Amino acid sequence: MPGAFLELDFMTLLIVLTMARVLQSAGMLFVWRLHQHYQPARDWAIGSALLALGTLGVATRSLMTNEVATAVTWACAIAALFGTLTFNSGILRASAIQHPIWYGRLTATVVCLLFGWFSYVDPSTVNRIAVLVTTLMLFDCYTAIRLLQNKRGALTGLLRLIAVILTIDAFSLPLRILGIHVASPLAPNVTLGTHVDSVFAFIAIAVVLMITLALKALTSQVDLTERKLLQAKLQRSEGYVRAILNSANDVAIIAAEKDMLITVFNPGAERMLGYKAEEVVGKLTPTVFADQEEAIARAAELSAELGRRIKGRGIIIDPELLGQNRRWTWVRKDGSRLPVSMTVSAMRGEKNEIIGYLGVAHDISKQLAYETALQNEIAKSEAVSHTLETALSNMRQGLAMFNREQRVIVLNDNFMAPFGLSKADAPPGTTFREIVQMRIAKGVFSIDGPDAYLRSRIEVAESMQSADRDDVVELNNGRFIRSISRLFGNGDVVITSEDITEIKRNQARISYLAQHDALTGLSNRAHFNEQIEQASAALTGSLRPFTVLMIDLDRFKAINDTLGHAAGDQLLKEVAERIEASTRPADLVARLGGDEFAIIQTGEVGAPSADEQRRAARALAERILALVAEPIDLFGKTVQVGASIGIALAPNDGDDPDELLRKADYALYAAKQAGRCGYRLFGPEMIASISKRDSLEAALRAALSHDELILHYQPIVDIRSGVVVCVEALVRWKHPTQGLLLPHQFLPVAEETGLIVPLGGWVIRRACRDASRWPDGLPVAVNLSAAQLTSPELISTITSALEASGLSADRLEIEVTESALLADRDAALAALHNIRDLGASVSLDDFGTGYSSLTHLKAFKFSRIKIDRAFIEDLTREADSMAIVSALAGLARGLNMISIAEGVETDSQLAVLRAAGVAFGQGDLFGRPCPTAELRLTRQMAAVRSA
Repeated sequence: MPGAFLELDFMTLLIVLTMARVLQSAGMLFVWRLHQHYQPARDWAIGSALLALGTLGVATRSLMTNEVATAVTWACAIAALFGTLTFNSGILRASAIQHPIWYGRLTATVVCLLFGWFSYVDPSTVNRIAVLVTTLMLFDCYTAIRLLQNKRGALTGLLRLIAVILTIDAFSLPLRILGIHVASPLAPNVTLGTHVDSVFAFIAIAVVLMITLALKALTSQVDLTERKLLQAKLQRSEGYVRAILNSANDVAIIAAEKDMLITVFNPGAERMLGYKAEEVVGKLTPTVFADQEEAIARAAELSAELGRRIKGRGIIIDPELLGQNRRWTWVRKDGSRLPVSMTVSAMRGEKNEIIGYLGVAHDISKQLAYETALQNEIAKSEAVSHTLETALSNMRQGLAMFNREQRVIVLNDNFMAPFGLSKADAPPGTTFREIVQMRIAKGVFSIDGPDAYLRSRIEVAESMQSADRDDVVELNNGRFIRSISRLFGNGDVVITSEDITEIKRNQARISYLAQHDALTGLSNRAHFNEQIEQASAALTGSLRPFTVLMIDLDRFKAINDTLGHAAGDQLLKEVAERIEASTRPADLVARLGGDEFAIIQTGEVGAPSADEQRRAARALAERILALVAEPIDLFGKTVQVGASIGIALAPNDGDDPDELLRKADYALYAAKQAGRCGYRLFGPEMIASISKRDSLEAALRAALSHDELILHYQPIVDIRSGVVVCVEALVRWKHPTQGLLLPHQFLPVAEETGLIVPLGGWVIRRACRDASRWPDGLPVAVNLSAAQLTSPELISTITSALEASGLSADRLEIEVTESALLADRDAALAALHNIRDLGASVSLDDFGTGYSSLTHLKAFKFSRIKIDRAFIEDLTREADSMAIVSALAGLARGLNMISIAEGVETDSQLAVLRAAGVAFGQGDLFGRPCPTAELRLTRQMAAVRSA
């Protein structure tokens, strides 16, 4: 292949180099987008594009006239110059190396002037080439030196690699430039050795590929570090929000779903209402706190105000009333009344749809007392003005009183302070309009602008003369100020104000948490259900199809159990990021719970064909599978998981959300049955498969009660003496229509449905009963599944079986596989110790395959080790199998355990097993499985010949 490459025309290789630069530019653009507009990646993309342009011009100059080719060549040289400058600037920026960008621009300008000067004074090709080559070499060498000087911990090695690549590029550049001009009419009298110019071009292509891979690795390493910092910052922020919510003891914060069922009930609400959060969350609606008489009166009042009938929940959640602050009377748990000032706002989803409601209330009993006391004091006399001044100065809220002409009677500092003013700026007699104008002069006004703020405040002042008001204004400095006005009979108005910025921020955060998974930041199940409802409703109107993907992680439980929940949580967050990275912004990714994820893939408007929709779904599934399968570092330990994906298309597979989710689940089940780590699109045949499985489950349940299960037995023999040392019980099913079914035909369904526990209990009882009738105290071996091993009823089942049959415990041998120990290792080992304490023995089945680990042999003293039949089948044909069997037999002897070979079928296998030192054997050579009535328990097996 290298020789064939060197036979290529030099200009063809330049075209290949151009394509490499174009692909490099496209790849850097992808990195720029993937890593959230990473600035160095943009520089690399621009620099690569300019270099590609320069190389393309040189490669195609032979198609031009000499004059045009010369002009194009030097224009491309300028492009290459600026491309190299931009590309290297991006490298320095990514390496956190500070460098004045004007140095590079000044250098490029000087080089352009030199080109012009040489073209005018001495238009020699050699002179201009020298200037270009020298400049480009200086750029690369300068960048390489800065990288070698920079030490950034884990990035140091990668930066040095990039420096070496740049150095190679710099010192091979003169030879490449010479090769270009040797192959062109610009230097017709210069020649090089055979294929040397091709070698230089090949070096350039290799440099492009190596620098691209190195920069991608650098970006990933930098991005990983920044992502960890961001995750830590997010966790701290979430902690602060929770702390703020829990510390808001003087504010009641209550959130409810769209159906008004309470979801958030903070400590402030507990204190005000006397209920505990667990008494109301998910159980009650806020209407239980309402004063019914007040609610009826308020409904009539609002109906008159809005000109339409308002009733029931409408007095709180009517669209025209949302966001308004109103006074209410709450009924506490003990029946007492509490006046509050409450604002109810709608919590909205990404598409501005209402998904719930958030109420924030303050206990205003003290505020009402303040207002009443103030009015009474003013009515009495001016003698109490000093006392009033003291009260106003110590109020947490701002307070001001205006007469019917909207002039100040009295106010405190807190009323003016949020706007950078003091009460001295508004002495008695100052109008409300003048106070608003002072605020604007200080540069503080609403986000709508100073003019709109002035107009709205004047309108508020006029409305205060006829009714109480409660409103909130967002200021241009990011603060929220709530003002509550109360009209007295003499026309005076009292206004109290308060900075509620933190409350507003908490409301926004609570709204976010109500729709998102706290661990991964993805949408939660509730938000996913809302979005699929909306997508389904939009099918008819917008003709916008969508696809539902259900995702289950494979091997997650084993990792979570082995490495701990902290590692499991980190794994879920990493997988969530990878799944989200594989989707488009228009798609919705949700975590439904545990290791279960879901995606709503939105199609384009216009009802594309089902084939196009399937292709898009398959492409997304394949991206997810590829990303999820990549290794994941969990606190220094590298693990890998897989995913199984079920896909349903709307409207092709239906338009009802429940139907689509059910069909996606069918497809997910099919993907798991096919071997996991794959995906399946829903097909009608899956329903038949599920129905067949359900029928088999129902028939198996009936078989347990109708005595359709039977046991066959197979002897285990001492391969030297031929003595039968044990008999293994093997379950069979006499199906009424399908005949005799072997274990692999029905045990998987039993394990999936949980029937394996009662089925296994039946096997233990029947095996003990049959063995009690055998001569010579022969033991019986029974297999246990993972579910049985961790069942709390296992020991009582074994004990009752032994007592009912009269079989002594030392004649019962329990066989377990290593996979059964992985499900819950601690519980499994505890169960094995309990079995041994009863007097029964325990064997390790199928050793040498699957999850084989010597830690299991160390954690528990097994009586016997059964060597899997996979090694016995190839025993006489493969030396490796014989070596493994010999090693396993030696391991068993060293641990004082008995080795048993499974699947022994020929005399030649038996001879090899004797030579390997295996103690016992089991297989058709000694006897096929058969019912107990046909079992011939001779003390010496005919098939076993003397050694």
